Amino acid sequence: MKLPLAALSLAGAFTFAPASCSDSGASAPLPSKQSQPAQPRAFTDAPLSEAATRLLDLAFRAVSGMPDVPHRKNRSRMQALLVDACLEFDQPARAKTWADQIAGWERGQCYAELADHCVQHHIEADVLGLLAAATRIADEAMAEEGSQEWRRDRIRAKVAAVHLLLGQADEARELQTGLVDSETEHLAAAKAKLLDPALFDQQLAGLDGVLASENVDQALGALKMCVELFARFPDDGAKRAQLVDRVTNAFPKLPLQMRLEYVLEIADAAVACGDKTTAMALFEHASELVEGKGWVLEDQVGLRAKVALHRARGGDAAGAKKALDAARDLFQERREQIVDVFRGDALRPIAEGYMACGAGEEAARAYRLIVEEGVHNPNSKPRAEDLAKTCVSMVRSGFVPEQTLWTRMKTIAEALGQPW
Repeated sequence: MKLPLAALSLAGAFTFAPASCSDSGASAPLPSKQSQPAQPRAFTDAPLSEAATRLLDLAFRAVSGMPDVPHRKNRSRMQALLVDACLEFDQPARAKTWADQIAGWERGQCYAELADHCVQHHIEADVLGLLAAATRIADEAMAEEGSQEWRRDRIRAKVAAVHLLLGQADEARELQTGLVDSETEHLAAAKAKLLDPALFDQQLAGLDGVLASENVDQALGALKMCVELFARFPDDGAKRAQLVDRVTNAFPKLPLQMRLEYVLEIADAAVACGDKTTAMALFEHASELVEGKGWVLEDQVGLRAKVALHRARGGDAAGAKKALDAARDLFQERREQIVDVFRGDALRPIAEGYMACGAGEEAARAYRLIVEEGVHNPNSKPRAEDLAKTCVSMVRSGFVPEQTLWTRMKTIAEALGQPW
């Protein structure tokens, strides 16, 4: 099944593998290298430790306590972040329950992300119902005061991507019409997954055209597609080398932090396919991007730690530990220059990195510091947000707070209130 070029907001033609969907809306498996399709799974959460469950519940209670006035938008944004975390930890039922409680447009985005998760993990769910609800919320969002097109189009782009994965090209084409450029990135992953390998060279030429343009938003979509295509060809070194070259060298005007995200993503993809040499070279390139640049201090600390975290996950624990120590020391030396609400964001990658290195004691010290740094602001909103993000970080890294730290976190959550 081919979509005409005009239907694609990123350059290039795609041949889509057929997929189907039952009348009930349950998702169909994506095309697989396996001879037998994956068996569908019930709409249930994957096993999660008691500690992880407690941390997620504490996070959701903390942010859900924000009053509707004046913090409805902040509350919805943080609740959506926690729904994303549920999907990251394969908790679709919990994600649906929490998404239902979101008052803002983010609920539609969460439904679309949940539908995508169910399709890609072969989970039996009313995928079409979720997509319809997401689309309705996207349309309703435009009727609200202060509505912005990108919010509607972010939902529509994700809904379109899921329709593509289901083989529903007509539905996807309709939703793509008129999308603002900033949201085309959200279609890139689905398109890359369905690209006919025979069209790789044609697609790469199209991506080069996009990257040569002055459009940052479209370039982000092109780089996302490069990362996804890299994962599609784990045994083709020539194709992978071309894609790495685009991510590291194309579009020199792209802001460094944006480029860094894609460099780390493609490095992770190299680790996943066993190409450690490429991964280590990319981690070195990422380090060069964050060192010696004119970053604000919290970004300098956090980004150095983030690169080290990815390096640790890639197998270089020693190199990562050295970089994490340097980031920690930089924070300690210049802490007073960082506004209190940004200190947790700088420190959390350090704690996660130490966990990835197997340095549990250093991680525990970092998490204790993060919890205390998060309570300096006199207002409850930033304290709730910081606590929630720290809880998610702990679950992501596999850290289990000792009883004293857990009690402290509960006390912080229980003290949230006026002034917000």
